[in-house]
Amino acid sequence: FIIEAYQIITYKKEINIEQIYTDKRINDAIKFIDENVSNELSVSSVAGHLHISQKQLTRLFMQFLSTTPGRYIKTACIKKIRELIMNTDNSLSDIAEIMKYSDSSSLIKFFKGQEGITPQKLREKIINSGS
Repeated sequence: FIIEAYQIITYKKEINIEQIYTDKRINDAIKFIDENVSNELSVSSVAGHLHISQKQLTRLFMQFLSTTPGRYIKTACIKKIRELIMNTDNSLSDIAEIMKYSDSSSLIKFFKGQEGITPQKLREKIINSGS
């Protein structure tokens, strides 16, 4: 529990770290994903935005980030959901709408599958760690 509380508290520091890479395309891809994370992004839409193939985009992500663009998009989505849970009083239905999920149960399923905890449990831990 202490480790989880520490991760929740220090999480804000993680999302503020900006890395500049030597390849402009990877920087543009990251910026595009971060700015459009709540717009149902796909690897195809990111590649299209950069005017490169999905294969080239995957190579760039593997070279600079050691992950795939799809995994990065999922991570960015989780970060945005966590931010909304931690920094707003929005209901899960509101967060699902912001993030373009069909309903809150889809959001909960995705979040729990990635994080191992439901958004509500995360919010409860945050509230309990603050008191």
